[in-house]
Amino acid sequence: MPVELTREVQPDEMIIKIEYAHFLDQTDLNTLRPDASIELTEPGRYQQLLEHIHVHHYYLGLQQQHDVPYHEAVASWYDHVYLPNVQVIRDSGILKDFPKRTEADLYLWITYHRDRLRERYGTDIDLQMALTHFAQRHSERPLPRVVKAVTRTIRAAIEAATEAAAPPMPQSAEEVPALSFDDTELDPPREMILQ
Repeated sequence: MPVELTREVQPDEMIIKIEYAHFLDQTDLNTLRPDASIELTEPGRYQQLLEHIHVHHYYLGLQQQHDVPYHEAVASWYDHVYLPNVQVIRDSGILKDFPKRTEADLYLWITYHRDRLRERYGTDIDLQMALTHFAQRHSERPLPRVVKAVTRTIRAAIEAATEAAAPPMPQSAEEVPALSFDDTELDPPREMILQ
């Protein structure tokens, strides 16, 4: 697919356009789904979409118990993975929190974020929950970022004010409690040891 380049095109934009042309050459998505438009704003992201398609292709073959032609996997990924996720992104209104980004950017970011949440908590995370969590943590709009910073500061001040005061210093050696080697509360948590 030809890529239109002009003098005004910045280097990152040129890289993205070339990567998009390469993506379309590999997937033939523009022929399979002529109305499809997947625009990304960062170099290197079309390669991630190709990886998503390859993983979908693999699992589709396992599910159907035969080799699935690549073009069928591309169409299936677009229809059954990408579009449903993008529709949730559109319906959620999260794009307003990321004014310089596209729904394809958010598809990749939230997919990644959702996978990290799944790894952290050991359970599948609802897409809407992942969207909300992502927006709260990473919004690009200035007001939500200020509100988050103020909220964190207030929360830290409240926690500091409600913490129990430090125990008084012992006045003599007799007041110091004896420690034994069985004091397991001094051991680091088991999770830290296993890391």
